[in-house]
Order: sequence, then structure tokens, then C-alpha cells
Amino acid sequence: MTVLLENYLQNFIHPFRTQEAHRLARRIRESIGGQGQLQLADDSHQKNLELKASLTGIGVNLYEAMGISWLFIIVKIIYALLAMALGVAAFNISEGNSTLLEILIPAFTVKAQKLLIIFAVGEVVFFPVGIWFYAKIWGTFIKFFGELFDREKDLREISDEIISGSLTSHLFLLVPVFGSLAQFLSALVFLYAGLRRNLELKVPQALMVLIAPVFVIFLLWLMLLVSVMLLVSVF
Repeated sequence: MTVLLENYLQNFIHPFRTQEAHRLARRIRESIGGQGQLQLADDSHQKNLELKASLTGIGVNLYEAMGISWLFIIVKIIYALLAMALGVAAFNISEGNSTLLEILIPAFTVKAQKLLIIFAVGEVVFFPVGIWFYAKIWGTFIKFFGELFDREKDLREISDEIISGSLTSHLFLLVPVFGSLAQFLSALVFLYAGLRRNLELKVPQALMVLIAPVFVIFLLWLMLLVSVMLLVSVF
């Protein structure tokens, strides 16, 4: 468990270096695996096998990253619940009770508490589902552009390494208030690190991959808007 946390933290602190290590390790494993079976009895081959095995522990895989990130989601929810409790307590000890704000807030606060608790529980429970969609969407774009730009064949392994690295951005959720924004922005940086150092895309190509989901969402919304306008014009 300690090694797992160290790998997670290492990926968080050095995203570019970790992604480059993934690429170099994959190259070494491929070169060792391509040496053939003629060296089975040779001592150097045994050393190569040991080296190959040692290169499988770089960073964290998708499930490991998701499991650790799940803990930080729980911390984020705890922060939100504490903020809600402090807000209610501050209102209860406030002086005066005749303003319109003080008349409206009690009813709003009860509803807000219920909604916040429901959303909080939902975010924790459905976090793995959200990560599954996140991995599928980004994996599709990474593999598509990887084939488009004629990069390495094992795009599935590369995309998993890039996505797993981006999940370590959830460590920013330990920061109250601004943690969610920092996590979102750093996830994009970590994806960029993987695209540049692991998939070896050029800067314009990597930026194109990052912008692609936004462009696709914009097209979908545009198509939906046009469809609604056509239906309205027909009826």
C-alpha cells in the first residue's frame, strides 16, 4: 500500500517524468521480449527478465488510481458537509430575525441540506461509473488521434497510462474551496503530459486532442439546437 501511494504521489509531482518513464519502460520491455528464445540458458537473459519485471511498477494503473482518488472524493464531500454545518451554525447565532433574508434562509437551508447530502452521497457512490465514462471517452480520443498521427501500435496501454496519470490530479481535492478547480485544470495538464511524453505527440497535436471533446460537445449541442428549431418550425 505504501508503494502504491508513493507511485501515486510520484505521478502527481512529476507527471511529465512519469509518462516518459512509461514510454522508456515499454521500449525496454519490447526490446527484451524481441531477443528471442535462444538466450534462455544465458545469464544475461535472466538479468533481462529481472529488468523487465522491475519495469512494470511505474506509476499506477487505472484501477489503482481510481481507488486512491475515491478517497479524495470522500474528503471533498466531508469539506462540503462541514461548510454546510458551519453555515447553518453561523446563521443560528446571527442577531436579529426581522429581515427578509432571515425569513427565507431557514426554509432554504433545510432543502439545501437535503439536496447537498443527496448529491454528496451520489457523487461518492457513482464515482467509479463517472471514471469509467471518463476513461472510455478520453481513451477513444487518444486512440483515434494516435492512429491518425501514426503513433505506436499499443495505443490501449498508452491511453490507460495517460488516463491513470490524469486521475492523480484528485490529490488537489485535499485543498478546501479551490481544490475542485485545481483538480480540473491539473487533469488537463496531466493529460497533456501523457500526450507529449508518452504518446510523443507534437504540441499542436496534443492540444488538438485536448480540444477535441469540447468541439464534439459543441457540435452535439448545435445539432440538438438545430433539431429543436426544425421541430418548432414544422409544428
